[in-house]
Amino acid sequence: MPMDHTGFPSDAIKLAQAIKSTMPATNLPMIPKDLLDAMDKMWPERSPSSLADTIESLMWRGGQRNVVRKLMDEYSRQQDNLLNR
Repeated sequence: MPMDHTGFPSDAIKLAQAIKSTMPATNLPMIPKDLLDAMDKMWPERSPSSLADTIESLMWRGGQRNVVRKLMDEYSRQQDNLLNR
């Protein structure tokens, strides 16, 4: 199975990117920076830590981190909107 530089199967990465590109803009409530910082510390970007990691655990952690990334993107969008008013 072909892998990309993250160690995830290439097909899974392509699927995640396709889903992300079709996601509509959100109307989330304002995201507090301190919450975002806490979540970033709880679920940091990281590489697989051992060869014993299962695909399921890697996908679970990837999903957790994806939520943090999505909220970071939304936070940036919210901040840009505040500055451009």
